[in-house]
Amino acid sequence: MKKAVGSCALIVLILSLSVFPIYAADEMKSIDKPKEKFSHTVLAEYGTVTTCPACPAASELLYRLYTSSEYQFYYITFVIDKNTAAKRRMVWGYLDRFVPTTYFDGGYMVSLGSNETEYRNAIEKCGARDVHDINMEMTARWENGKIIINLYVENLEKKPYLGWLKVYVTEKESRWQDYNGSSYHFALIDFASNKPIFLFGNKNKNISIEWTPNMEGIESNNIMIIAAVSNIFPHLKKNPWDRPKPTTFLAFYVDQVIAVEPQ
Repeated sequence: MKKAVGSCALIVLILSLSVFPIYAADEMKSIDKPKEKFSHTVLAEYGTVTTCPACPAASELLYRLYTSSEYQFYYITFVIDKNTAAKRRMVWGYLDRFVPTTYFDGGYMVSLGSNETEYRNAIEKCGARDVHDINMEMTARWENGKIIINLYVENLEKKPYLGWLKVYVTEKESRWQDYNGSSYHFALIDFASNKPIFLFGNKNKNISIEWTPNMEGIESNNIMIIAAVSNIFPHLKKNPWDRPKPTTFLAFYVDQVIAVEPQ
């Protein structure tokens, strides 16, 4: 979707927000981490493009918060201008029009820009949410050039659970670099699974997934698999901008997340 920038005032607004439009200037374009007590592991989905001058600050901040082990969370980088699956998730799923934008727990909280206070507040609020009681365990291994993922999902509640399972394949140190020439971290390269999941009350399910690398140059020791289960019932949420026009999206709140490195 392409929209012409209408005025210098809009450009000033974009720069004042320290964000960058997704499109060109002339268009509107299980690894356990011991942390404070959360109701679940939080997931952050970070949208960026390689030509965005405001994005390196967001990349650095997310990586610093992750490696500090202060919070129980994982994040995924969606390099919109380099990966079709990333573009689908951000532009079509969240109707994201500016970068850097980070969606926490499926859109429960959204942060535009790279404000550390906002990021911390979003992670903490998500971590304090009431969520469905879902337990997840996962293993992954390389076998004959493919990754075999075995996922165990358990509904610990009495009521049936209908959700959406996404299994993200990411590069720990990405082949793609940001505006400053630094490699992204945990950049999406593909979805190993993206489909509904149903569990009866107090029941579990074992899921086996086989993922074949979809591009050359993938290093076996540079992969992180991140799995997330979200409740399938959506919430209507607004993106944090009003110009050129407000956009709303359907948010599917995350109930549990787990990650492993294939062996």
